[in-house]
Amino acid sequence: AYANRSEENAPAMEGDAARQELNTVEQNRQDGFIGSEAASAPPSPNQPAPPQQSAESAEGYKRTGTLGLLLQNSTIRRGTVLFADEPETNLNARHLPLLVRLLLSSARGGVQVFLTTHSLFLLRELVIQLAEKNNARLSRRFIGLEPPESTGGSSVSQGETLSAIGPIASLQAEMEQADRYLSLNPGEPPAYE
Repeated sequence: AYANRSEENAPAMEGDAARQELNTVEQNRQDGFIGSEAASAPPSPNQPAPPQQSAESAEGYKRTGTLGLLLQNSTIRRGTVLFADEPETNLNARHLPLLVRLLLSSARGGVQVFLTTHSLFLLRELVIQLAEKNNARLSRRFIGLEPPESTGGSSVSQGETLSAIGPIASLQAEMEQADRYLSLNPGEPPAYE
């Protein structure tokens, strides 16, 4: 479909993978997960009400949908540099795998992606999907920043794997919180409210 376009203007996502990713975004939009008129229209008497979204959570869905649309209309194309600053903000964790698939599809299509996050869930999803065969050829670099020591500046570590950057502050904080939570009722399963 893009045979007449120059390599520079080729879309970042091509073929069946692009259609599948964008169909998922479109289905989420139609289901009311990504901003649409249907999501705000009153339900008919025979239909259940669409899921209610807060303005904050809707923002996360809109960003994912916008990314999909920018990929679909070739605004983001081969040679583009994409900065995704904490894209998980206000996005339900169950939708993060789709976000990572869109970002990695972009990278496979020649987009250079810079991703910043404090989300351990997003980092793990990224590592899981990077381990998939279709992402094996992607160049990657993990960079970790540690807060300034009392006598010095911030330290920077980097590597081709997540483990190469040393301890991850969000992982440490999550494990500490899990220990505190589990100690509330030792020997009993946690109560979820």
